[in-house]
Amino acid sequence: MFGLLLACAMVFPRRIVVPLFPPIPMRAPTFVALHGGLELFLGVTGTQAGVAHFAHLGGMAGGYLLLRYWRGAR
Repeated sequence: MFGLLLACAMVFPRRIVVPLFPPIPMRAPTFVALHGGLELFLGVTGTQAGVAHFAHLGGMAGGYLLLRYWRGAR
């Protein structure tokens, strides 16, 4: 899921996203960076137990690498 989120931001970087909370319009790469930063923060501090935060970040990294491979960038 997070790989798809990152791929969407890479393919459509000028797309405006309005999350439910807070309802602030922002570009897709900004939203993905904030969401990834939140996952990293929650994973390091361990404040939200029972969620595999680093697996979400691994999905983002996998999506990034796969999209770069499909685009032909080695």
